[in-house]
Amino acid sequence: MLRTAVIGVGHLGKQHARIHATLAGEGCSQFVSVCDIDDPRANEIAQQHNVRAVSDWQTLIGSVDAVSLAVPTESHCEIGCALLEAGIHVLVEKPIAPTLDEADRMIAAANQSGAILQVGHAERFNPAMIALPPHVRSPGYFEIQRI
Repeated sequence: MLRTAVIGVGHLGKQHARIHATLAGEGCSQFVSVCDIDDPRANEIAQQHNVRAVSDWQTLIGSVDAVSLAVPTESHCEIGCALLEAGIHVLVEKPIAPTLDEADRMIAAANQSGAILQVGHAERFNPAMIALPPHVRSPGYFEIQRI
């Protein structure tokens, strides 16, 4: 069973933590930790989901198999590459990185280690979007409201 963590539990990371907890509750994974440099925030989210709170993402290496990385984009490459090089699967929030070079470095780290790197383009897997291609041939413009 995959041991998971969320690194960065701000606005989006809090949602990742909720989803990790739900998956763990369904027996799909083992949610073990949240990480944030803001100790009170990490502790608050960890308490909500009954997991360990840490402030240093490096302490997760060796104790998790996969993470959601929801830190500021400027930190994606540094943290993501280190995790991928350690063989930890990474779901990184978009954008993948601030520069093409950093994105390429993350992709190379994943390729070299065999760990999975996934960018959080969740709408791509939305059943409504999957159902569109047979009905929409050459869209010029889309406006979508999520309710």
